[in-house]
Amino acid sequence: MEFSGIGHELQHTLEHRFSEEEAATATDWLQSWKTDAASAPAEYIPAFVAYDKLVLEFAAFFKESVHESSSETYRVRRVLIQYFLEDDTILILEPKVNNSGVPQGVLLRRHRVPRDDNDLTKGFYDHDDFAVGAELLIYGVVYRIVDANRSTREYFEREFHRTLGPAESVPADPHQAFRARMEYKPTKQSSAVDTSLRQFLRYDRQVLRFYCAWDDRASQYGELRRFVVHYFLSSDELEVIECKSPNSGHEPFPAFVRRSKIPKAPMGQSQPLAGRPVEFYTDADLRIGAHINLFNRDFLIYDCDAFTREYLQSKFGLDDFAPIQLEEPRTAAPIREIPPYLGLGSEEDSLATCFHIVPRPAHKDFGKMLRCDGQVLRFVARLETDQPTDAPRRFIVAYYLADDTLALFEPPRRNSGQTSGKVMERHRVKKPASNTAYGLADLKLGGVLELNRRRFVLLDADLYTFKAMKDLPCPSPDLARIEQEYRLRVFQEKASVMPALAALDPRCSLAALRAALEPLELGPSELEMSALAAKFGAAGADPAQVTLDLAEFTASLEEAPAIQLGLAGAGAALLPAAEATATTAAATGAAPSTPQADRARRQQLAALLT
Repeated sequence: MEFSGIGHELQHTLEHRFSEEEAATATDWLQSWKTDAASAPAEYIPAFVAYDKLVLEFAAFFKESVHESSSETYRVRRVLIQYFLEDDTILILEPKVNNSGVPQGVLLRRHRVPRDDNDLTKGFYDHDDFAVGAELLIYGVVYRIVDANRSTREYFEREFHRTLGPAESVPADPHQAFRARMEYKPTKQSSAVDTSLRQFLRYDRQVLRFYCAWDDRASQYGELRRFVVHYFLSSDELEVIECKSPNSGHEPFPAFVRRSKIPKAPMGQSQPLAGRPVEFYTDADLRIGAHINLFNRDFLIYDCDAFTREYLQSKFGLDDFAPIQLEEPRTAAPIREIPPYLGLGSEEDSLATCFHIVPRPAHKDFGKMLRCDGQVLRFVARLETDQPTDAPRRFIVAYYLADDTLALFEPPRRNSGQTSGKVMERHRVKKPASNTAYGLADLKLGGVLELNRRRFVLLDADLYTFKAMKDLPCPSPDLARIEQEYRLRVFQEKASVMPALAALDPRCSLAALRAALEPLELGPSELEMSALAAKFGAAGADPAQVTLDLAEFTASLEEAPAIQLGLAGAGAALLPAAEATATTAAATGAAPSTPQADRARRQQLAALLT
């Protein structure tokens, strides 16, 4: 095979450079390389990502020889060996022991440890070298592994299919045993009965808590009252505190019975005989279901806390701690009736007088007010009315994001005879027949807002509002209503529009329609173009390229009076009936429906609506 350069001059010959055997070998190597590359994994995960924060921990010990000491010859030192899977490094830690006399903490810093520090060809320690009972020679010190934590054992079984052996015991350290004997100080045997000082030192700040009830409903105006009884183990004293409920009518005393020893005998009985001590309540008398007499008042213990249960179980062997259910009549909560708003001041301030004797100012979301200060959504709206003088009027609906209030303005219009300016003061407006105020979810282009008992249709918005509505929870525009409103606007200038439409082709594009009506300031906006494309074109088509049937569009202008009153849906409801009539006529042999007949039918429906 020969290769030629510029001008078809012979450059070199392949046979002169490579033999056929060498070329075949190179071809086979290239083919095998392509096969291996195709079977390679599609995604490579490096080790420091796959094994990040995966650490195997082993418990081990080593014996340290002790010279120049008559009391010990070696010491047993416990260590923790941590093996990091991401880079095969090893860290050795020694837990600190009080009064050990040796520096403890990190014995070996994290790095890769060779199996033989004199011969690096033997490699480094990896996970295959670790097992319970294995001995690792690290820089002249022999570490014996005696145990591994649970996660390490589970990882070995799951990933390496190896089961680590049972834990081994660490040999005893003679020196530690000697020190333990030296530090042991025998104490005297405690007496069977605790003295007051010993009792105080043993049970200080340990308190038993019982929940009690005093049922006094048998007497006039009596009731079921709940209390908490504290028994102080350090002094065998009782304290009774009442569980106060709102509007109970009882004085808010700090304690019903102050901390003191309570006698078992009721008050008013004869004094005990001389030489007989007075019996007081102790922890043996307190348990769930027991009755205690506190100054002639019968208290029933119906529950206790967790610490008290553990104490009674350990000292007295009690195991029945089921709480007693107290029967208490339930009274139905009165229904709060909110009086109607009288129109004086703001509704929030009037509502505050229903909850507090001294009215408090209404709560405001100051965070929202600071974030949305100065942010206003402005919409162009028209009035739904049957008065011809009010039909061309336009209004500005301002929605303030800081406090969800609405305001209504009417811009000046020359020779209108109407007073322009503020129509409605800024305040929160409620929806008709509802107690909920208008919010962002109600601001829909093509939607209707009822302000001051008048219905306003949102037609358009400024550029800032369009951009803000993309990030706010506002609904999508009602393209069907936007298209109807545009036809209404064109119908109101019908005298000047018809000559411009007559100059267009019977089937023209929306771009041509906009160009023809722009001089009359009736050209459709981008939103109106999208609405017209949704009605007369296919879904997803470019609005400027949508073809419009001018005759159908002109005939649909006759629905304007119904649109002005918000009754355009009535005409839509009459269409199925007319189509059913046409179908019946075709079945009986009448002439089939034609586009001209459809347009005539729409004109008749528009006449019915007017």
